[in-house]
Formats: sequence, C-alpha cells, structure tokens
Amino acid sequence: MTMADIKRAAKDAGSPYFDRASVRFFGGDTFGGPYVGAGGIYFAQSNRAGHKVKHVTLDPFRILSVADASSHADAREQAKALARSSHTKTPSQLQREIDEVLARPLSQSPYSVHTPEWERDRLVRKLEREKARLERGPRSHATKSRF
Repeated sequence: MTMADIKRAAKDAGSPYFDRASVRFFGGDTFGGPYVGAGGIYFAQSNRAGHKVKHVTLDPFRILSVADASSHADAREQAKALARSSHTKTPSQLQREIDEVLARPLSQSPYSVHTPEWERDRLVRKLEREKARLERGPRSHATKSRF
C-alpha cells in the first residue's frame, strides 16, 4: 500500500480530498506513510492547516482526522503507533468506562485524591461523544456538508 494507492482510491470514490485545487487551497501537502497494520491504515499529513494523523478506510472510502501533532515527525510516529495497535473500543466498552467514572467517589477539594465533579463530568461528556461517534459511524471529509 502506497500513498498513490490511497490517492487512486480517493479518485475512484469521487473524493476531492487529493485533487489539485484542494492541495493548493491548503498550501500543499506533505505525506508520511501510509502505515498499515492491525489497527488499520494511517498516514501523516502536514500542510498550512497543521500536522495531522489520518485514518483511511477503503470500503467505503473515508479519511478521518484522528490526531493533531506538533510536527510532521511526531505525526508520523503517531500514525505508526496507531497502525500497530489493534485496540478499538466498542460502544459497550465505552459505556462500561462511563459507568466506572460515574461510580468514582467525588471531592470538592482540589487537593483530594478523589476526582472533582467538574473533571468527572468532562470525562463523561468526552466518553459519551466518542460512543455516539462510534454508533453513528465514521464521517469523511469528502461527505461533510459545508452548509
């Protein structure tokens, strides 16, 4: 698997992700990878918008931004690590995590070893968003509406 294969798949799927106008708009792209492993297909992308780690699914074709990075080298390392990992949480695993977080003892003191209420609520919201995203399925940049 090469970046040329991914670009060809994008073109075949009718995605404008790698077309000349998109690349020009975002200030040119530098790619690292792709990295293929048990965790899927990932690549690093750097342009004027920043350094990102992208996840690719080929059937149906989708490109998802999964992480930001501080440099292109950091994005490549993250992409390699994600490709090697095979851990993907299911909605039921996320629900168990939410239940565990809600069962933790609370503390109003910032010096306590227990979780403050605001931090617990923030973590629960994050896990619920991730669970909802998994249940509705991935969205690619090519299918997002701009309106």
